[in-house]
Amino acid sequence: MAYQLPPRAPWPDDFPDVIVHGDEKLRDAHPSYLAAKSGDARAALKLAMDFLNKEKVDQIAQICVAKDAWLLPVVADEALGFNAI
Repeated sequence: MAYQLPPRAPWPDDFPDVIVHGDEKLRDAHPSYLAAKSGDARAALKLAMDFLNKEKVDQIAQICVAKDAWLLPVVADEALGFNAI
């Protein structure tokens, strides 16, 4: 029997779109990317700080005004180790 992923709950109709801080190809070419993807927390912080975009942070802040919101990371155990990004 094949493994099946659990079903996902549907997003509410008014759920905001994803806000992307940087280009995926630039991220993958960043000197800290592989170390961060392999679990190096300092490399992950360096990568995140280099791609942090104030305009995008302001967009997130506007979405969250007067709302009870949580910002959470996506985490994963991958072939290279714990993805610290």
